[in-house]
Amino acid sequence: MNFREYDAALARIYEFGSYAIGHQHYPLSLFSQANLPIINRKKSKWLDAGCGTLRYSLGLLKALKKQGASLESITIDAFDASEPMLRLGEIKARKKNLQETIKLWKADGQNLSHAHEFYNQKTNGKAKGFPEESYDGIITAGMLECLPDPAKAAKELSKRAKPGGILILPLINNNTAGKIASKILRFNIVLPEYILPEFEKTEFTRFTVAVANKYLQQLTTVWIGKKR
Repeated sequence: MNFREYDAALARIYEFGSYAIGHQHYPLSLFSQANLPIINRKKSKWLDAGCGTLRYSLGLLKALKKQGASLESITIDAFDASEPMLRLGEIKARKKNLQETIKLWKADGQNLSHAHEFYNQKTNGKAKGFPEESYDGIITAGMLECLPDPAKAAKELSKRAKPGGILILPLINNNTAGKIASKILRFNIVLPEYILPEFEKTEFTRFTVAVANKYLQQLTTVWIGKKR
């Protein structure tokens, strides 16, 4: 696989397309309906890996707010390799005044020991690494499809989760819609039988969640695991 980085045109196509098909609402439905034990914690720290334009981070925050959580109870480190995607995400975060809740970083998902702060950056922002065993929850949606070595990224992500931490992994469906999107946006479809065993080998145990939404029920490639 070749590395795919979204340029400005692809970032805008992605953003427009997700609104056009209603996919912007999917993360909120997932977090609101799935019985995820982490949602009920008083405080939690999340890593949004390959955050794109912050769909999942914002969906998570909306779900927590519905359940009575305050912004002070959650911290999200959100990173992406694509600056155009991060710029679109930054616009959303600033409009909602979430700069203190959602920290934006530029990073490669295959090496999480190195990242740069994205807010207000002219060249490179403050450098950091994402510490191992420091996150209660990890979301990665659409990142593995853009990397040359998804298995390496799986290992990197697994190291960052705390024992008992939750990993939420929606993969692009290997169906007609997924194939069309992969052609337009130039990502690869990562088959579940290829990548999911990598997470199972890295200390995660899959568990099922109950959802009522019919659209969610059809997304059989959503994988949720708990770190042993």
